[in-house]
Amino acid sequence: MDPSFRQKQIHFWWTQLGQDRYKRHENAFESARLWLKEGQYQVILEEMQLVYALAVATGFYEHFKQMNFEICECGIDATCK
Repeated sequence: MDPSFRQKQIHFWWTQLGQDRYKRHENAFESARLWLKEGQYQVILEEMQLVYALAVATGFYEHFKQMNFEICECGIDATCK
């Protein structure tokens, strides 16, 4: 690899070349919603008024429940741009 490449250059091109796998729409929320539905994920909340929100069942709760973990609260935030 050419040592003159910088971290930001690599990140830029990685983002540009990789977005075809996930990007479905110019609007990030709509893109995520379409990608999840395309992958047949279980979308359990779709809110587009006042606040944009998606909730997806991942199976983690059932997995932890089988391991006798008691979950009182769970918060997840994933944002990109």
